[in-house]
Amino acid sequence: MAESMPLAALGGPFQSLVRRTAGRRERVTLVDSGHPTAVVISAEELEDLEDALVVAQSRLREAAGETAWVSHEDVRQRLGFDR
Repeated sequence: MAESMPLAALGGPFQSLVRRTAGRRERVTLVDSGHPTAVVISAEELEDLEDALVVAQSRLREAAGETAWVSHEDVRQRLGFDR
């Protein structure tokens, strides 16, 4: 579940860490008792990771033969552009 909150709602040190992470595309791992619990990354990097996941999933479906391709001409015809 995704949740949004204003950066101003965060405390000073954490606010600074988030700004630095966003500006430099750094990843910061938060630890609790020596164990990683969360990672702070920029919104841009998250978007890039999500895009890469979609591409990887598409390639897996294609490799498994689950993808049906439609030619450009068929798309135009199905949409009624060639009538």
